Amino acid sequence: MLLSHRSRCFNWVLGLLCLGTFNACEWGETNMSLLKSNPDNFMVIFTDTATVATSTVFVDSLASSGERLLVGNYTDRYLGNVRAESYVQTIFNGGFKPESRVIFDSLVLSLKYTYHYGDTTMLQTIRVHQLTENISHKDKSFYNVNKSAYDPTPLGSLSFRARPLRSSRLDIRLSDELGQTIMDMSKNNTLQTDADWQKLFRGIALVPGTEKSGPMLGFLRDSTQMILYYHTSEANGILGASYKIECTDYAYNYINADRTGTGLPLKPKAGDRIGSARTDHLSFIQAGVGVMTRVDFPYLRSFAQHANGRVRVNRALLRVTPYRDEDIRTLIPPDGLSLYRCNLRNQLTGVVYNGSSAVAARYNQDTFNNRYDYLLDVTQYVTELIDPLENSNTMITSNIDNGEGLILRITDNFNNSFSRLAIGDQRNPRFATRLEIYYTYIDKN
Repeated sequence: MLLSHRSRCFNWVLGLLCLGTFNACEWGETNMSLLKSNPDNFMVIFTDTATVATSTVFVDSLASSGERLLVGNYTDRYLGNVRAESYVQTIFNGGFKPESRVIFDSLVLSLKYTYHYGDTTMLQTIRVHQLTENISHKDKSFYNVNKSAYDPTPLGSLSFRARPLRSSRLDIRLSDELGQTIMDMSKNNTLQTDADWQKLFRGIALVPGTEKSGPMLGFLRDSTQMILYYHTSEANGILGASYKIECTDYAYNYINADRTGTGLPLKPKAGDRIGSARTDHLSFIQAGVGVMTRVDFPYLRSFAQHANGRVRVNRALLRVTPYRDEDIRTLIPPDGLSLYRCNLRNQLTGVVYNGSSAVAARYNQDTFNNRYDYLLDVTQYVTELIDPLENSNTMITSNIDNGEGLILRITDNFNNSFSRLAIGDQRNPRFATRLEIYYTYIDKN
């Protein structure tokens, strides 16, 4: 039954709708008379038992170029292991012309992370490798499924525990052999152009270690630098100096998800739809690898047809409650969710609007009432489905017939982050997804 009348039924007299009788309403020479509506013909009803079907869906790939370099490994009990590598090309401006008496000290890769996800108390390792192919193809877009080849021998590595509240800067010492080569070629004037540099050094690969439980980190591309430290001996002591090698805009992330041991397909396709009943009554959203939750209201139109024009939607809210277990301490729910329309193959076809505003919600954490959820206002969408007066055109109706549904996905940085969300379906006793509808029923008898 779509709308159970366990729902709270307020048999209210709608004073604003049921106007009293005016026997002599005059304005100038105009007389006006309004008929009195019978208040017993109106009921305002609330229901939260409308059927909501949820499923996990996927996209083939996501564009992963950008300002954030992602590195790390983490294992999720529901979504498997996620691994991220990043690749970036560097540029040598040719302005470094050291004197012959300059002495090389060290070569360091300096990085600044501004994003983290997962358990930062765990030890993790980042290895720096040299790319063996160029990534500066201006006519090519890069996606999370692409990889660039690199030398298997690392130039340097660092094992550490991330401390986002204390310091966000990492310095990884690189090969002295590479540093000395850069110094010698600069002294000999054989590193004068970017082409000279590309022959020597094609770029950097940031690769995580073998740990499976560390956090994911995001480094600012424009704050990532190779720094060559050197010194000269002066009469009054040693004078230290450095030269910085910057990163270019050619950078992207490879992100792989291994679903082994989960209820999700190992190699999902864009048209796949995994109903929540197959995954312990949960559906999922995961940024970076293109996992989203599809939402359908399969019986709303049937209800509208049965109501035969006697229902007017006052408000409709989609309440999404994160599944809360011990992982939620480190795998924190995303700040916000957005709602999109999709077709039968789960491809996004547009934003869902309520009035002139795109439908989205921030994560609500009401610790006093122990309520943690996202509340999305879908009044306009539901009205178009079940209210024939409001749905004067048949676009929505025909799209539903052709398999249109709704997609929930993370609002911010869906392509270049790792936020994930487990969502209970309607059968979950504590973390259920519900469609809450307030509507007026008009008894025409």
